[in-house]
Amino acid sequence: MPFQAREALKKDFSAADMNALWLRGGFVGAYNAVKRFTAKLRWRETEQFDRLEFVPGEEMQVDYGEGAPTHVLGTTRYRKPRLFVATLRYSRRSFRRVVWKSSQETWARLHEQAWAYFGGSCRYVVLDNLKEGVLKPDIHEPELNPVYAATFKHYGVVGDRRPGT
Repeated sequence: MPFQAREALKKDFSAADMNALWLRGGFVGAYNAVKRFTAKLRWRETEQFDRLEFVPGEEMQVDYGEGAPTHVLGTTRYRKPRLFVATLRYSRRSFRRVVWKSSQETWARLHEQAWAYFGGSCRYVVLDNLKEGVLKPDIHEPELNPVYAATFKHYGVVGDRRPGT
């Protein structure tokens, strides 16, 4: 790095100042080199995030993912399984299961298996708008399928659709 560029850095020159220094002949390298160098100098305002606090057992997130193609025994076919994941918000502890067939009953049963694994149900389940669980998505009052709604009622759980989820 040329001496003038180092001195400019010590004086808290901005990226625009560094470009001006190059234009005045203070740097003999290529302009693209100046652009790459000054890109590192640009101050970026950091985004502020509110930290979410949860108490143990308060909330669980649920979702299905898609597994890798897997050979179906006795055939030449491959299928992709569904991967159920339930994660507690406080501890980030997860329950995972592979399922080959999905239904409303399977979706509710997987929740029960997760709660048995965790040693009890949670207060809230953050809903994904999967058809197995949610018939009519709504941020305030989602319409749950009857099996899912009955499961929540039995365990005293509230389905919660959070913005951005």
